[in-house]
Amino acid sequence: MQAVIDRLDVCPTLTAHPTEARRCSVLDKLHSIAEGLVELSIPLDTPRLDRALTTEESTELEMMRVLTALWQTDELRAAPITVTDETTNTLYFFERSIFDVVAWLHDDMRAALREAYPSHTFRIGRFVCYGSWVGGDRDGNPNVTPA
Repeated sequence: MQAVIDRLDVCPTLTAHPTEARRCSVLDKLHSIAEGLVELSIPLDTPRLDRALTTEESTELEMMRVLTALWQTDELRAAPITVTDETTNTLYFFERSIFDVVAWLHDDMRAALREAYPSHTFRIGRFVCYGSWVGGDRDGNPNVTPA
């Protein structure tokens, strides 16, 4: 099993095609809605350490507020997207999800290995790396030129 773990190599390539690059204000609102849906899925009597006690009604009201703001927000930018915009959008996903998901992946792997091989300690190194086309997609962003 250690030999298999040592060969793990997950390398997603990040892109930032202008047709996919939403404004950060839109992404923030979508993220808030997703958090609200998660909040509503947790039974009300579940002990919580991550936030103050809340009611289902206040969560729904907050989601309605965010949904209203979302439909009133332009999804597209007024100006053409720049390479800096592409980079900022890509970093958004690292900050909001990728870092957490990779940490959870490592934790889940450790837990599964402990359960399947309780008497063995495994070495889990870095197995997720990233490729990127951000800022270099000349056919996708007219602002990227040889210069």
